[in-house]
Amino acid sequence: AGHLGWSFVSRCGSSATVMVHPDAGPQGRVDYEVLAVNSFDSDRKRMSVLVRRNDKYVLLAKGADNVMLARALAKGQNHEEINEALYRFSTEGLRTLIVAVRELS
Repeated sequence: AGHLGWSFVSRCGSSATVMVHPDAGPQGRVDYEVLAVNSFDSDRKRMSVLVRRNDKYVLLAKGADNVMLARALAKGQNHEEINEALYRFSTEGLRTLIVAVRELS
């Protein structure tokens, strides 16, 4: 996340704070209220967190690429570019995780 301009600042109780750097968007501290956490487990191969910022609810998830891509991509959607990047990373010996965000209504 740091390479993309986001830095974790703190977590206290149900509050989490991150710092957004100028290249990543509006500069400054961003506070989130953590409403729920689904911890990682070997069956789901992912974890998710439901947060609220102002009046918006956001679901954040991270997990194994095979599990996350199967749920994130619509049937028939071209995901060749993502698969090529994952292959390139794996040939370099890098571990990969997919991160997803969805605003809830």
